Amino acid sequence: MTSLNVMRAGEGQKKVLARLLELYQYDLSDVTGKELAESGLYGYVYLDDYWREEGREAYLFLSEGKLAGFALVNRYALLPANQDAYSIAEFFVLKTHRRRSIGTAAAREIIRQHQGKWEIRVFAKNEGAIAFWRQVIRELGVEFVETLPGAELWQGVIFSFTL
Repeated sequence: MTSLNVMRAGEGQKKVLARLLELYQYDLSDVTGKELAESGLYGYVYLDDYWREEGREAYLFLSEGKLAGFALVNRYALLPANQDAYSIAEFFVLKTHRRRSIGTAAAREIIRQHQGKWEIRVFAKNEGAIAFWRQVIRELGVEFVETLPGAELWQGVIFSFTL
């Protein structure tokens, strides 16, 4: 595996993260159906909150010193049993860095930094991400619950586990 650095994103890196979020949302647009705004951007209304609110953290991934992706972590869980659990709000690896274990290593490192209860939500149509998170959680060696809560709560799978 190539060298990987998972680093906390400072407020000075907000513009870089905003650009990566645009790529991420474009990449997911076939799953989410989200359209561009008139500005030609998707936008991400919660980005500033990652430097204003307690319980939110932004990470950047560097592979061989090059920007490879990001993750946004917060404490917003949907299932009542997961109250105050950590949650992966967004997770993205650039296509040029995929299939090299970078995402798996980054996910494991972030989860290990936040011991406790976790909830990870994945859209039902995002089959690759569902398989990815199943594998990551299995490699952590913890038991997990995979829930399909119904479209009124979430249109996909929710993984719940404690590390």
